[in-house]
Amino acid sequence: MSKILKTPRFKGSGRSRSGCTNCKRRKKKCDEIKPICTGCYRRNLECKYLELERFESADKEDLTALISGVSSKELLGDDCSLLIGSWLDSDLSYMFPLHLETDIDEAVSQMELQVELQVDTLIRFPRDITRRDYKYLKYWVVEILPELSMLPSPTVANYYSNIYLRMALTEPAVLYCLICWGCRAKRGHSLDYQIRSEEYEALMSVIRDELTKMQADLTKKNFFSCFVCYMALVTMEISFGDTRMWSRYFNACFHMANKMPGCLKYLTNECYTEGWVLSQNFAYFDILASQTNENGTFYSISDYIDILSANNSDVAQLQSDPMQGCIRPMILLIGKIVSLLVEYNALKVSSDYLNPNCDRYSIVAEMLEKANNLDNEICFCKPDFTFLNNLTKEELEYHLTLFEAMQISTQLYLRQVIKNLPAVVPEVELLSMNLKEDMHVLIESQRFRKSLAFPMLQLGLCVSSAQDRKEVKEFFERLIKMCGYLSSYQSIWILIQKVWDLNSNGQVYVDWFRISKQMEWKLNLAR
Repeated sequence: MSKILKTPRFKGSGRSRSGCTNCKRRKKKCDEIKPICTGCYRRNLECKYLELERFESADKEDLTALISGVSSKELLGDDCSLLIGSWLDSDLSYMFPLHLETDIDEAVSQMELQVELQVDTLIRFPRDITRRDYKYLKYWVVEILPELSMLPSPTVANYYSNIYLRMALTEPAVLYCLICWGCRAKRGHSLDYQIRSEEYEALMSVIRDELTKMQADLTKKNFFSCFVCYMALVTMEISFGDTRMWSRYFNACFHMANKMPGCLKYLTNECYTEGWVLSQNFAYFDILASQTNENGTFYSISDYIDILSANNSDVAQLQSDPMQGCIRPMILLIGKIVSLLVEYNALKVSSDYLNPNCDRYSIVAEMLEKANNLDNEICFCKPDFTFLNNLTKEELEYHLTLFEAMQISTQLYLRQVIKNLPAVVPEVELLSMNLKEDMHVLIESQRFRKSLAFPMLQLGLCVSSAQDRKEVKEFFERLIKMCGYLSSYQSIWILIQKVWDLNSNGQVYVDWFRISKQMEWKLNLAR
């Protein structure tokens, strides 16, 4: 999809006509990297763009007229036909009242007609929205939605377009979640982009009111709508590097799910294909949350095996969380390591273990055997090729490199949290060198650069030499520049620096989770 609000370049121009204000003032060519260009990054300046300022100025006009529909061509751009297939294939018809279902069918038919005849049609929303809200929604569709998938064909295999967009046509809470997300992202092109504005808070107030009403009557329809909203809010906060609010939304989602028969399995039992995607998404966020190192996952690892195992169901094979892509089997193994860690920590503080007559040798030997078995599983784990058909050789190489990076990171994670090995141990050093080579490739990939939080944390923890740490610092600086100062990478980088301060030569094991807990941070390494 084409970028919005992009001033065209003129051939032969010495400088960018759409560069930031600082570069224009300095009469330097701007590379237009957002949220902050290289020039502003090096000078620690606030980076702003004239076209964004003009847009914000236009938004401040008194737009009192509300619209009951928005042109689908205007909303989705020239590529709107790419999303039609996913809407048509959706199995959510049971979710909507009859009159709204009819409206959706009409809207989809009109979209098909528009593609064939290039006519202007309307997409209906469950609430009247302002022109400004519509622009935020469009920003979410064009800029954010494609980045939610690491799969090779985002508009086809990105099931968030199927779930989020279709439900935004019928559910006010989902609609305002997307508008709110777009608002926060679009207004956040400078250093203060995590500051929550009055406009953002007003949108959040609407969402909270809708969630409260739906949770007071948890029908199947209301439960699914609430679950979609919570997952959208969790993903939004994690994407902005939040260390507090995402876990509140996630906890609320967990407590709501526990009110349903079968808890999380209610999604897969009652909500069909979309339920598989969202349950995998829940497991993904749960397993990669920092607090699981102490408390374990919300649901047992056996529950997540049922959800994440590609061999469990024909539906599971066809519906995959787009954020995981081919690394889904590796996420399950990380969950197994978390489960083993919690089991081991519980044993070490139990009264039986502290009893002088306890056979601690047998307990430790059993834990080590389990760790070695897990290490063997990691080594022989294979990527999930479900959605990796018909790729070019270059595209496939990128996906396999990501899988290898996650595989090495998982091996390092096992050696840290179970075996407590420091960075200078030869096997750790060798793994970290291999991981560093993968990072050189993946950081430059636009598709994967927002999905490297877990391997970047493991790499930072497992380097000890001055040269290696210099390279890792450069990795973080590049990721922060590309993804935002207050992205997850900024929080991880702060954490890594604290670990390095406590372990200047890499000769001791430092518990990174204890440091994050002291800072009252709840990190999530999913993005």
